[in-house]
Amino acid sequence: MPVEFEVGYLYPNPARDSVSFNLKGLRTGTTNITIYDVFGRSVGSYEASEGVNTITLSHLSPAMYSVHIDGQSGTSRKTLIKIR
Repeated sequence: MPVEFEVGYLYPNPARDSVSFNLKGLRTGTTNITIYDVFGRSVGSYEASEGVNTITLSHLSPAMYSVHIDGQSGTSRKTLIKIR
């Protein structure tokens, strides 16, 4: 299914304490953000909203993660690098 919402760049990336990104064009309904580690395990999930979203990363170890933004109109994936 094509994604009909727009996800901006994750910034900063690499990140230490938190990461932010902008969401535009969300339809009605819930949009979820899920962070997965390199083994495919969910290490955090959040509800997204239109505009700037900020996620705290203090619970994550330094590593590479996949950020999935799942909405009614599709899924977008971004790569996140957490540093010390």
